[in-house]
Amino acid sequence: MSTNLVAIDNTTHKDTKVKPNATFENAKNMHLCLMQIHEFIGASAEYPLVFIKDPESGEFRGVAMMGLVPGENLFYNAEKWQAEYVPNVVRLHPWGLQQSETAPKELSLSLDMDSALVGEEGTALYDSEGADSEYLKNVKDFVGRVHGQTPVTIAFVKHMAELDILSPKSLSVSLSDGAKPLNIDGIYAVNPEALDKLSDEVYLDLRKRNYLPVIYAHLASLNQIGKLARRKASAEGMSNT
Repeated sequence: MSTNLVAIDNTTHKDTKVKPNATFENAKNMHLCLMQIHEFIGASAEYPLVFIKDPESGEFRGVAMMGLVPGENLFYNAEKWQAEYVPNVVRLHPWGLQQSETAPKELSLSLDMDSALVGEEGTALYDSEGADSEYLKNVKDFVGRVHGQTPVTIAFVKHMAELDILSPKSLSVSLSDGAKPLNIDGIYAVNPEALDKLSDEVYLDLRKRNYLPVIYAHLASLNQIGKLARRKASAEGMSNT
């Protein structure tokens, strides 16, 4: 989805308002969603959490599977998101960060001015004196917290790759009896056997880094792949009736 991120200020955007992101329509075609490791435990009960490799850089990224094919989000619904936990990347819209024009080493809080949520209706960004509204204060706190979690997440995924415990995982998902299975490639998961073979020293280091709960949440989340397949089968059954 294209965005038109513009850094906000209390002069240019003194009358700008933002409506609540009630249905998260911005993610309706998002089948993979970038995840912070701080989200893994909360999200593991609903989404399969896997790793993908950037074909250009070769670096891994942790993602939640929200669909089984590109352009498909089985949790999106025009009335209500179909899961209790909504990933941070989805909740961020229409907000983001970009490099400041006046201070290149700093980031500016920015708003997607092309979003249907931005306009003359909703919650004001500033009060009559130009001070941040309570809403904007909360947005800054949330965006800042998510941004601060990013280096920790990158370090975790990099460490998993360095330990060589991520293995490619090919899935063959049956959506209905007699139907041709859906084959899914390009995802990676922690190999439990490789994890068990790590030395006591390395295992202790993982515990000290607080990585073990994240790894176990990831492994437990793989059970959600079957639920995702049932969601797809149900959605396709409804569309064919």
